[in-house]
Parts: sequence; structure tokens; C-alpha cells
Amino acid sequence: MTLPKPIEYNCDHVSLDSSTGGLIVVLSAIGAIFCLVCLLVVTIKRKTAIMKMSQFVFLQISCTGSALLCLSNLGNLGENTDFLCMARIYAFIIGFTLMVFPLVSKTRRIFMIMSNKKLKKMVVANSKVFAEILGV
Repeated sequence: MTLPKPIEYNCDHVSLDSSTGGLIVVLSAIGAIFCLVCLLVVTIKRKTAIMKMSQFVFLQISCTGSALLCLSNLGNLGENTDFLCMARIYAFIIGFTLMVFPLVSKTRRIFMIMSNKKLKKMVVANSKVFAEILGV
């Protein structure tokens, strides 16, 4: 028994009309909607003790970045143009940065508290953490 000859398609992009394109749209939409629902829950429950301890501003930034990261996959659909090439890169980079930034900032805050040699009481404001992470 011989196998059929492979079929080659000369296509450098994923078409929106294809089943793969439809799957990318559906999964990106589901991921973005989930992130936006999480953002809504965090915003509604921001006055609770657990959200105050979790610093809801950072949670909101992380949820927004996650949604943008999910939607950045949509830039891979359609023919490659200069605009799409730039949009997909910037959407991915900005989404990833917004998603990871809160984790890095919280880790930095813990480092500042733990590296306190004299064990004095220390208050590290959100604005100070933002300024240090952004290099201001």
C-alpha cells in the first residue's frame, strides 16, 4: 500500500476564513473574555480584605495585560502587511509587560522589605514601586 502524495500549499499566512483562523479567533475571544471577567471581579471586590492585601491595582494591570496578550493572537490572521507586523509585535510586548509587571513589582517590594538590615518598620508605597520598575 502506498501513501498519497503530499499536497503543498503556498501560503505565508493564516486566513481568517480557514478553520485554523476561526479556532484562533474563538480561543482568543474566550481568553480575553475570561481575563475581562476576572478584571470585573477584581474591580467589584476591591474593597474586600483579600483584594486590599493583593493590591488590586496590580491585579487590574495584570488582568488587562492578559486580555491584551490573548487578543494579540488576532494580529497573526490575514495577509502580512506592515501594519499587522508592527501591531502583532507591539500588542504582544505591551500585553506581556503589563501581565508580568505586577509580579516583578511585588517581588521587588518583598526584596526591599527583606533586605532591611535594621528590621525597621517600612512602608513601600505603590508609587515608589512603579517609579523603580519604570526606571524613573
